[in-house]
Amino acid sequence: MKKSQLILFGLFFILPKFVFAAEPIRPMITKVDELNQIISGLTPHGYQVIVYVDDKFLGTAQTNNSDAETDNFYFSYKNILTEGEHHASVFTRDQENLLLSASSDGVEFNVKKVIENKPAISAEAVSEKLNTEINQESINVQLSDKAATDNYPLTEKNKKILIWNLSVFIFFLCAVIGWIVWVNKELRKEKEAVEKEKN
Repeated sequence: MKKSQLILFGLFFILPKFVFAAEPIRPMITKVDELNQIISGLTPHGYQVIVYVDDKFLGTAQTNNSDAETDNFYFSYKNILTEGEHHASVFTRDQENLLLSASSDGVEFNVKKVIENKPAISAEAVSEKLNTEINQESINVQLSDKAATDNYPLTEKNKKILIWNLSVFIFFLCAVIGWIVWVNKELRKEKEAVEKEKN
């Protein structure tokens, strides 16, 4: 194809697409959810939504592509923007002609530092925890006692051994007490004898 034919082809088939194409309808931001950090709004059906924040390109929004004349769009800016005040605006782009609409009305919003909320500990929870610990301790003691009983069961033989040991202990204790009484008696006699000699 000659150069002149290429020019004519462009004039008659390509250029009219851009010259006579209608400018896309402006999108509209309907909400900025500062808690979940989402910008949402409405856009004409089938158009791409381009997001600008602080006059800088941030990305393209997701659309639900419904069968209606308008679609809902959503854009999450979580972990993208710094803390503080920001200004957002959006454009639509005709994906066929690549024409941009005029800017939507801008919105101001604030990015706050996300603080994880730790649930407060109620008195009931503390009480329940203490009861659980006490019950667990009681179970451990019972298991320990049971283990001791299981290791040394009180059979007839063990009872006889226990009685014999107890008898030996009592006999030994009586012997010690008797020895102490005897020693004390002898010391007293010796003391009396010494006093008589002095007199």
